[in-house]
Amino acid sequence: MKIKSADNDEAWGEFVQIYRPYIMRIICSFGLQEKDAEDISQTTLLKLWERISEFTHNSRKGAFRAWLARVVKNETINFFRKKKSLDNKLESLTAKISEFPKSDLEKRVEDEWNDHIANLAWKSIENEFDETTRQSFLLSLEKIPVDEIAEKLGITTSTVYVGKSRITQKLQQKARLLKDEYI
Repeated sequence: MKIKSADNDEAWGEFVQIYRPYIMRIICSFGLQEKDAEDISQTTLLKLWERISEFTHNSRKGAFRAWLARVVKNETINFFRKKKSLDNKLESLTAKISEFPKSDLEKRVEDEWNDHIANLAWKSIENEFDETTRQSFLLSLEKIPVDEIAEKLGITTSTVYVGKSRITQKLQQKARLLKDEYI
């Protein structure tokens, strides 16, 4: 992990850039509005900044994300505790979050992390491919048949297959690197 203390401004900036969208995804997965999610995200990042030096990685895969998810969960609950006018929502949200068995929460956190990594990987490689190749790949993700993609874009089906294969390989490679880099 690159960030060992909150005093390293460069590492902290990179941490926020990578993990803030992930934190937002977790918060929004609890059904909150974006404005509330933004507020909770800010307090969560502040809490992480204050406590990052307390985290000790135990070499277990996902240990940091599990710790991060607990901080996000606690900050989400604290956010609603502070809003007295939302007592009913607090009870409902607290019950909803507490109802998640640990394994379900871990699965949700892991699924959100995998989606986040895939999005980061795509953003980092998409400009390495021409527009037609990118479009054919994105259309294939929508489960559109290859012959329809080829016809729509004015290319051959083999061009669709080759482009999809090249992008998939590059995405998988980049995702592996990102997962290794960001625990």
